[in-house]
Amino acid sequence: LHKYQPIGTVSADSIRTLTAPGTVKIFATAPVAYSSDIYSNYVVKILKKSLQVYTPGTTTTVLRKSCAGSLKVENVLGPITVKDTVIPIGQDSARWSVPKSDIDFVCLSNTGRTANDAQYGATVACVLSKEGTALFRKMITKNNLDACP
Repeated sequence: LHKYQPIGTVSADSIRTLTAPGTVKIFATAPVAYSSDIYSNYVVKILKKSLQVYTPGTTTTVLRKSCAGSLKVENVLGPITVKDTVIPIGQDSARWSVPKSDIDFVCLSNTGRTANDAQYGATVACVLSKEGTALFRKMITKNNLDACP
């Protein structure tokens, strides 16, 4: 065992919004002495769904996709297009993810999937929103998805 084990917590709660309360899942990890990816180590295991994670970057700067097993983590790389506007990698600091299929969670985070990001504590908040998830899924294309076979 490593001297410093990753510490992860998960919270499921409801929040009051202008409409009916929504389901939120919050994932958090503390910094560890070695790299620990919150998406492949925690989020996919709790949601029990493969994820497509957006981190502005290239295949040389973002952690490798995780294709082993039934729960996969695919990378959505930049640039992305929002309503006919291309957002270049260098001008984007967003970090988001969506399950590859089925459930309609959209997840927002303070961390992406780079080697540098994996050294620090991370938080991912996933909100159940069919409409929100649909908007984010529209930004994923065959040109910007580093997909598993």
